[in-house]
Amino acid sequence: MASNCPNCGAAVAPDSPSCGYCGSALSVRVCPSCFGAVSVGMMHCPHCGARVVNSKPQKSKSLSCPRCERSLALTTVGKHSLHVCHSCGGLWLDRQTFQIICSREEEHEAVIGFKPPLKQKAAARKGKQRVYIPCPECGKLMNHKNFSGCSGIVLDWCRDHGNWFDRHELQRIVTFIRNGGLRMARERERSRMRDREARLRLREFQSAVQGARFNSDISGQKFRLSGDPLLKFLGQMFR
Repeated sequence: MASNCPNCGAAVAPDSPSCGYCGSALSVRVCPSCFGAVSVGMMHCPHCGARVVNSKPQKSKSLSCPRCERSLALTTVGKHSLHVCHSCGGLWLDRQTFQIICSREEEHEAVIGFKPPLKQKAAARKGKQRVYIPCPECGKLMNHKNFSGCSGIVLDWCRDHGNWFDRHELQRIVTFIRNGGLRMARERERSRMRDREARLRLREFQSAVQGARFNSDISGQKFRLSGDPLLKFLGQMFR
């Protein structure tokens, strides 16, 4: 379902952060279920069908978008508060909020028993090199991190303050978790640790065997030397 730009009247996609014709920024909400972008005029999320309720604007400290440098708007999504850029559609979440969302979605996945889906595709940034962007809180350049190490979703994160999500990235992470991504990542990590421990035990066993052979060779050599008559005679002369 398409909507219209309030500035020029052109048709725009329901989750578009700006008008493709005149470039005007469009007010976009966030779905409380899948965290996808939803046009203000829509009552249900076009991605998952969940009902979207208008949230009252909140006052917060002034933060700027690290991509387009426009002011971020604080909004309530479900039980969480996050900052939204109405220009590029990016989201800023503090560390605690992101951890709560991940934990909630993993519990949801465990309860309803999602089956493993098709492999998650890597984030599409064709022809563009991902650059480091500043943290909206402290201004320091954020690090890049592949979420769970295998999702293909590269996040911008500040160790002290939070995570920046480009348009649709948080939605893709929620989908990844609901499809069992974190559970499978943990299983792979446990398997890797078991293989590492097995290789370590094998190396210790091989070292012990080699040490036993070395000691056995030394003992045999001493026995052969002590039985040699000439060496025995020379040993007695130089006592």
